[in-house]
Amino acid sequence: MRYPFATILTMAILLMISSSIVSGEEEPNNSITLAERIGEGAYNGEVGGSDDDFFEVELPSRSKLTLSLGKPSGDRGSVHLSTFDENGVELWLTGVSMTVSEYSEMDTDDLLNAGTSPVSYFFKISGSGNYSLKVEIDPLPQIEDEHSSKETALQITDGIYYDDVTTDYTLGSDVDYFMVKVPDDHRLEVTLTMISGDDDSWLSSISMDGDFQGSGLLDLFFGSVYEPGETDSCSWVNNEGKTVEYYLIIEGNGEYSIEVNVEDISDQGIDVGSSLTRGVLIVCGGGIFTMIVILVTVIVVIMIMRRKDGGSRKN
Repeated sequence: MRYPFATILTMAILLMISSSIVSGEEEPNNSITLAERIGEGAYNGEVGGSDDDFFEVELPSRSKLTLSLGKPSGDRGSVHLSTFDENGVELWLTGVSMTVSEYSEMDTDDLLNAGTSPVSYFFKISGSGNYSLKVEIDPLPQIEDEHSSKETALQITDGIYYDDVTTDYTLGSDVDYFMVKVPDDHRLEVTLTMISGDDDSWLSSISMDGDFQGSGLLDLFFGSVYEPGETDSCSWVNNEGKTVEYYLIIEGNGEYSIEVNVEDISDQGIDVGSSLTRGVLIVCGGGIFTMIVILVTVIVVIMIMRRKDGGSRKN
């Protein structure tokens, strides 16, 4: 070979050029069963008439899929992307749906898989004309911390503690659990303060057996704050005749401080011996409000029942 160096250089340039070219869609891929399986990258294709293109993307657990659908400038017609599951059912509410034309050359949307198993999505591109499709997959942020469950609750005593929580119904929530041991004939006082948060942020302190609010009437221990600087306090008396482990649960969005104080009240003349006052709620803004709402609801129901009973007697 007379020009080995020139030949090798030419081949290297051609290889570099080919590696930068956007991948084209592979026919046939006009049904879910024939869908072309793709991963991260950029793809292009053309649809028209009955020629639709289907792609399959497997989204790993706890990851986000970002799709960008584009159309060359000046290319007539429009193309539409829709989402299906493996059974061919279109995901109207939970899937991605985009349309681009010569008047709107690019659109982007994403899908989240917050579960622990991978999920396969099928995307149909229909319409007329050329299109480009970009696929990006990124891991979701890990928002839980080391005391996000009752089993991993942080044991605390008297003092002030600082932390932050996040509530996201798609990604999952970082809920903080604390556990306080309260001896018999002692009062547990908790003060919750929001340090920072968005306008729609809220924080709640719920305790007792580690369950959320609503498990019962007399086991509620509830305080809420809704804006930075706001404070709410709750108190609970333990007269179980033994030391009890109480769980405080902080949920919502923002940074907070929680102040805990356990006080001996055995010499203060408070009658905590009656079984009817077991777990006495002393002060609790949210708890009192909840009880008032329940009481009013009960009264209204009783009045309605009496009216109905009176009407039936007249008849």
